[in-house]
Amino acid sequence: MLLMILVKKYSLPLWLLLFYLFTIFSTSCAEKEFHEFSGETMGTNYTIKYSAKLSNQSNNKNKVDQLLEDINNQMSTY
Repeated sequence: MLLMILVKKYSLPLWLLLFYLFTIFSTSCAEKEFHEFSGETMGTNYTIKYSAKLSNQSNNKNKVDQLLEDINNQMSTY
């Protein structure tokens, strides 16, 4: 009943509405694998969490650490 009201009221094709609902439910129910790494920089700590399948997680931490060190060196007044 609600589905037919939405289709008539908003002039949406039924297949488009069903596809939209399927997409919403399938992405919200899927379990995502989160990766996390943390470190110290500029007198404080940072934590990065991401949900991606990347091949070399330790390399990602090294890249972030190097980027933060470069920024710290550019901003440093010492």
